[in-house]
Amino acid sequence: MKLLITLFICGLFFLSYNPHSGYYSDLLLSFRLHWLILVFLMSLVLIVLRQLRLGGVSLMITLSALLLHLNVMSSFSTPLKSDLQVIQINASYKNPDFAGQLERLHQQRWDILVLQEFSDQNRALLEPFLNNYELYGYEEVEGAPYGIIVISRITIHNRQLVQLDGDRLGYIKLTFLIDDDFITLYTAHPPSPRNESLWLRRNWLLNELLIAVQQEHTPWFIAGDLNTVPWSGFFINEAGNKCADRAPLYASWSLFDAHINIFTGLPIDHCILSEELSLVDFKLSKFNGSDHQLLKYNLAVNQN
Repeated sequence: MKLLITLFICGLFFLSYNPHSGYYSDLLLSFRLHWLILVFLMSLVLIVLRQLRLGGVSLMITLSALLLHLNVMSSFSTPLKSDLQVIQINASYKNPDFAGQLERLHQQRWDILVLQEFSDQNRALLEPFLNNYELYGYEEVEGAPYGIIVISRITIHNRQLVQLDGDRLGYIKLTFLIDDDFITLYTAHPPSPRNESLWLRRNWLLNELLIAVQQEHTPWFIAGDLNTVPWSGFFINEAGNKCADRAPLYASWSLFDAHINIFTGLPIDHCILSEELSLVDFKLSKFNGSDHQLLKYNLAVNQN
């Protein structure tokens, strides 16, 4: 029994930190937190079985790994004021409650709303926003590219649709003027890596986004369901901070949409900021009819 549990713990540690970058390795790595929780429980079993030394060492290593994973030592300096409030949600194409949820958002205060998995059949639901907002993706010529709609209280100065594979893969780039600062939004929805082909296309899009922000001259942020976890080798780790740093225990998606938490879900919806921006606040909330949570956060332009 002792040997089996020890081998099981070693296997779980390997799954948590495997060095390979292939398809299956990346998918298994996504569940690092879940593997570490299992190791923690197995360590307790060893202690119950009076294997105190082995269980204690395993427990200490596991707790250290969890602390590193959760980034609990991170610190944040909160700016005095927020310059931009953003809401983003993967609404789900077949959301039966979308009309009511969109009406609720219409009554709230925000500057930019990013809707993903927007069904073109719901185009009429956007009409209440036409008088006081700017929309990207509403016009028929735009056609909600990649299922994305952006609604803004702020004037959109530049609009760019970057197509990597026609209307099947690409991203949206929008530039806003806030006070005297131009800020650029990149939003994309890479495919879910349900098979190796989709995984490769996801990685292609993430890499193109990385190249784009590296060449960007204005403060920028990325918002969207990126279908990857922050500790993946394919995640966009750039200077600045991200929502995952602000709330290391969050999960934004789960197969069990009624119970999205760190035990049942994964953090695959993200905001990523350039070093010229700071994340002032970050909250998650339920969005009825979707298997994703809504992300709401405030951004501030750092003062030199």
